[in-house]
Amino acid sequence: MKLNEEVTKLLLQNSIGHDGILYLLSIYYELHTNCISEAIQKKVNILKIAERVYNGYDFHIKWNIALFEGEKPTESYWDWVNDWRKLFKKVNAERDGTKRYCVARMKKFFSRFPEYRKEQVMAATKAYLSTVTNGQYLKKADKFIFEGSGVNEYSHLLEWCERMKNTNINKQTFKKMGE
Repeated sequence: MKLNEEVTKLLLQNSIGHDGILYLLSIYYELHTNCISEAIQKKVNILKIAERVYNGYDFHIKWNIALFEGEKPTESYWDWVNDWRKLFKKVNAERDGTKRYCVARMKKFFSRFPEYRKEQVMAATKAYLSTVTNGQYLKKADKFIFEGSGVNEYSHLLEWCERMKNTNINKQTFKKMGE
């Protein structure tokens, strides 16, 4: 992925160097920003490339200028999770889960299993949903990612990603199926 030239030009015009890019990347990927000075954070925040939008006690990031080329300005990197949840909703309207829980569990999934990306998640989910003959027995979206806790924690999503990887489908096809 290539950084949006509009963002890099805006940072250069305001004498903000590589630390500004690091700060924006940390916002995008929701990483800690404590290694970036407050002065840089303030300079970047004034540009309103990205800003916090509050909803009660919760907030999300709104991107006024897309960070990467080919992307549209968006509310959050995790907006695709809504499309993923709709796959469940098509089978059973009560099983789409809440966005908040799905995003939290998806972040956990990607941190534990970095070899899988959203394309593989979409492909594996579509494969799982194709096996469901009765929507009454469909897993709830957030429980599909992870359910249980501690030693009893289990990921149906991981199981389906591994099934897709281990079948006769080559890796390129597996990646394309998620699109």
